[in-house]
Amino acid sequence: MWYIGLVVLAGWLSSVNGLAQQHLNLERLKQDTEIFERIVHEVLKQNFSDPFAITSEPRGAYLQGYGMLFSFQINVNRRTIRTPFGEVRDPRPATRRTTEEHMRVIRTNLIDALIEYGDSIKQLGGHDRISIAAYVDDRNELDARKSRKTLVLTASKDDIDLVAMQKISAENFKDRIDVMEY
Repeated sequence: MWYIGLVVLAGWLSSVNGLAQQHLNLERLKQDTEIFERIVHEVLKQNFSDPFAITSEPRGAYLQGYGMLFSFQINVNRRTIRTPFGEVRDPRPATRRTTEEHMRVIRTNLIDALIEYGDSIKQLGGHDRISIAAYVDDRNELDARKSRKTLVLTASKDDIDLVAMQKISAENFKDRIDVMEY
């Protein structure tokens, strides 16, 4: 008998969650997504001046039961490009960063973007998450395993709202973000 009650309760709870997901204003969610895509793109443009660095602009997608996922692809170390005819160097003066330095710059600036503008996505609930996936290609690295890196930042909407309302500090928020780099 208790088993039937448990099944009925589980069915009711799943339908309540489904109703909550149906109440999303998808048009507003699309607008919020586009705004945050532009923010991430501007952050990247400020830190990577090469016009060909951003090979895939930031795109966002809503995943029901999870939240938002933003992803982009970027090429680093494009000052020297290897061709069958030899290396072609960019004549403009620039400081050369390592891939690790590029990853640090991307990580730091995306965390700051989440702190400053993460609350611009209004349609998400507190249990939802916002993730940013960066696919980084180093054009000068010949080893295929070393030339591609992936950085994934994930924060809960609750934490983003808390830092926006100044209920937690930015440093505390940075400790709560899940960072995965491989």
